[in-house]
Amino acid sequence: MPDEYGYPTAEEIEELKSYCGHLGDDKRMDLDVGKLIEHLKKIWWLPEYGVVKKGKGLILHTCGWSGNEETISVLEHSLFWVLFWKKSVRGGHYYFEIPGHPMKKKKNREG
Repeated sequence: MPDEYGYPTAEEIEELKSYCGHLGDDKRMDLDVGKLIEHLKKIWWLPEYGVVKKGKGLILHTCGWSGNEETISVLEHSLFWVLFWKKSVRGGHYYFEIPGHPMKKKKNREG
């Protein structure tokens, strides 16, 4: 739960890094898109407007809130961003295309 002012806590930022494959000093190659999206909905200010999942697309609107911008900054330094970022539009609008989770392999069902 964000702090009393709506900013993500340090713990929530660390959890975000664990889901997005953070590429900073503490490189974390783990990527869990499902958990990432759920976590974004939990820590985003105005998630009902700012975190929009449509089919293969994910759209993030920061609504001008600096806490959301901090979250975007973490994502910009992640494997998630490298793999799925499509475009950014001035005013805090970020578009991603997630065709499927490329790091998960389907099990071969043949004997």
